[in-house]
Amino acid sequence: MTGSSGCYWSVDNEGSVLVNSREPHARQTFVVELHRHSRLAIRSTLNSNYLSAEQNGTVSAKFADLSDATLWQY
Repeated sequence: MTGSSGCYWSVDNEGSVLVNSREPHARQTFVVELHRHSRLAIRSTLNSNYLSAEQNGTVSAKFADLSDATLWQY
């Protein structure tokens, strides 16, 4: 995925999601999972964790369990 800056998303070793890569990385991909009630979850293939968003805008891929992840509505 790319951000509004044209940079690609990546996940660092601690699970933080960064939008700073100028080149796509084959290992830095994300899977979108569709769930009930028009919701979706995003999972990093690098560490197999789900993305979670906090109120301060921080996005991380630190949760192996879907119940801890953020479900976005579409």
